[in-house]
Amino acid sequence: MSTANIMTLFMLPIAMSLTDDVRIVGADGREKNESYFWEHSGTAQYDDELMETVAKTHPSFFRDRIYEDYYDQHVETLTEMIEYGERDGIQFRNLTHSYIPCLSERRVDPTALKT
Repeated sequence: MSTANIMTLFMLPIAMSLTDDVRIVGADGREKNESYFWEHSGTAQYDDELMETVAKTHPSFFRDRIYEDYYDQHVETLTEMIEYGERDGIQFRNLTHSYIPCLSERRVDPTALKT
């Protein structure tokens, strides 16, 4: 299945094919007051100047996208994939805070995990 997000397109399917214990870190999701996709860490996201270059290079990506719809679809796809994996015996554990309901429901304290 093709999806519009790297997590559901590659990361999760590959993890699900390699292990029955998938641990998720850093999928924070989107606060209700955010107007962009979601916030990005300053150490992982392009600075303002580079983002301006990206927007000029790929104008329709930003102009023609309704961020709220994109996010809602991402959450729905992620939920479906996790529930599918769980029916197949895969355990999903989210180790960091997330606004994504299916991940916040699966939040565990990472210090309680055995390696």
